[in-house]
Amino acid sequence: MSVQITITDVPEEIRDKLAKRAALRSLTLEEFLRRELARMVAPSKNAEVVRETQKRLEASKTHVPASEIVRVIRASRQ
Repeated sequence: MSVQITITDVPEEIRDKLAKRAALRSLTLEEFLRRELARMVAPSKNAEVVRETQKRLEASKTHVPASEIVRVIRASRQ
């Protein structure tokens, strides 16, 4: 079941930027915002990687600093 959401007092320049992004994807503003909302609540791939890494580290009794995990994630994006 879907519900209606209304957002008021959105600055015109923000609305224009969102409309431009929607148009670049050949979407209506409504379709674009619906997809963006769905993406926002979807589990983050980074969070999944961190959770899986933490599980493996706990199982192996190994300690890796968070900075190293971030470095590996960033490197995997390149």
